[in-house]
Amino acid sequence: MQDIRNDLFRKIQSRAISFFEDSPVGRLVTRLTNDIENLNEMFKSVLVTVFKDIFILAGVLLILLYINWSLAL
Repeated sequence: MQDIRNDLFRKIQSRAISFFEDSPVGRLVTRLTNDIENLNEMFKSVLVTVFKDIFILAGVLLILLYINWSLAL
């Protein structure tokens, strides 16, 4: 996330002065910060969901094998 943040801020800083005359800097920085934070939350929620599903699936498989291994296979 830090690399994405640095790249995007570098991109904004490379803009011409006329760009900043049309767009308020505070609004640009706030928008950029919020977008990066939303992206970070999305990645976290996806990773948590994937690992949770894997653990649930592994748990169900273990219980099935414990109850009746021949039927589970």
